[in-house]
Amino acid sequence: MGSRVDAVNTTKELKEIQTTALANISNRNMQSNWEPLVSTFFALAILFILFCFPVLLYFYYKK
Repeated sequence: MGSRVDAVNTTKELKEIQTTALANISNRNMQSNWEPLVSTFFALAILFILFCFPVLLYFYYKK
């Protein structure tokens, strides 16, 4: 009787491990290693544009 309960518990644990592993894999596929770099690049690009645009407009209208 005890061994049967243990077997059921182990199968439940294995299923939980499987689902968590699948979730981790799907998250890793969605959020690849490039994502933080890309987001940082876009943030820097936006900041660069925001800082350069007024300067360019200033020099353009100064003429």
